[in-house]
Amino acid sequence: MICKKMIYREAKIEDIRQIQIVRNSVKENTLSNPNLVTDKDCEDFLTIRGKVGFVKLTNKLLVLLLQT
Repeated sequence: MICKKMIYREAKIEDIRQIQIVRNSVKENTLSNPNLVTDKDCEDFLTIRGKVGFVKLTNKLLVLLLQT
């Protein structure tokens, strides 16, 4: 069953803060230093290197979807 408040959309620059929160909360395949991926790296990925989409429920980011 799909919740009507669930939204899928392409990520925007203003979503980087939430993207970083999700990226740093993963427990598998983590970076030895989370600061190695900067907000600027995320911005470059969003605007140049690929696409990022996500699913939001209310105002909380749930799933990050990366496409290169």
